[in-house]
Amino acid sequence: MTIVESWPNLYAIRGGQYRDISGWIDSLDKMREYRAEYLLPGHTRAVIGSAEVETTLKNYRDALEYVLTETLHGMNEGRTPDELADSVRLPEHLASLPYLQEYYGTVEWSVRSIYTGYLGWFDGNPTKLGHMNTKVRAEKTVAMMGGAGQVLAEGKAALERREAQWAAELCDLLLDCGQEMEAASGLKADALTELGRRQTSANARHYYLACARQLRGNGETLKLNGAMLDVGKKQREA
Repeated sequence: MTIVESWPNLYAIRGGQYRDISGWIDSLDKMREYRAEYLLPGHTRAVIGSAEVETTLKNYRDALEYVLTETLHGMNEGRTPDELADSVRLPEHLASLPYLQEYYGTVEWSVRSIYTGYLGWFDGNPTKLGHMNTKVRAEKTVAMMGGAGQVLAEGKAALERREAQWAAELCDLLLDCGQEMEAASGLKADALTELGRRQTSANARHYYLACARQLRGNGETLKLNGAMLDVGKKQREA
């Protein structure tokens, strides 16, 4: 494992196996032993000069180790993936480096990947050992919120407030229970477009925008993990 000129990706959102961060750190330490004059990353420009190579490799491995250590520490305290994703941040002296910007992967994705890679999907909350039928849960939630019209109105208001994540989640409730399908699909596409525009990660931006395009009915079926993924198919068939 080597480096790229951005924060790495421990898990590809298209689907794939977890890339072991501990092994990645070990490989960077091994590379440092060579005292190389040139470093040729996998995708980006060469690093030239032994001092620059050493500094780059050390900073890169220190950043990975920091996220790993902080995540494991939080896991040992019983914190959930969401809590850790909200709190683990690189220290400023690393976060400010040009080759650790979130153009590829993100720190949040890395935290979630570490959690899943070490502990699996269960976060310790016994409620999550079971699963309520998605459509039934959405129907009950929408009814409790005052009906589909109210949920759609709040989704539109949320997007106007630039709360695109909340707008998208509200749309998912409607799509999961098969209510206000056309309006919810269009509103979710708008929310995903807004979320995509905010991304520094090229992978995240492309995924948001590609899914938005498909929800509007003018996109091709996406491929995920070798299988065909029709975004919104489940909702349209509900």
